Amino acid sequence: MYRRNYKALHKENGLCLWCSRPASGRTLLCEHHREIERLRSAKNRRMLVDRYLQEGRCVRCSTPLDPEMDEGMTYCLSCRSRLSQVAHATD
Repeated sequence: MYRRNYKALHKENGLCLWCSRPASGRTLLCEHHREIERLRSAKNRRMLVDRYLQEGRCVRCSTPLDPEMDEGMTYCLSCRSRLSQVAHATD
């Protein structure tokens, strides 16, 4: 069976794409595989942030940080201003 047909059949029947268990909610994965995917994406995000910090990049938008203005910071100036606007809007 082709992978496309396999996916389509499992989606129609509400089954997990990886193991054929019942899918949870509106996702295509069961609870077990949703947790695995969540942990995998969190690990990948942590590795990406670490790499950006080593390269001197903003961890939010990946633009190079200015060594003079952004020394010791993890966000660039534009991301810091956007985050402060959002923080003030929610107050």
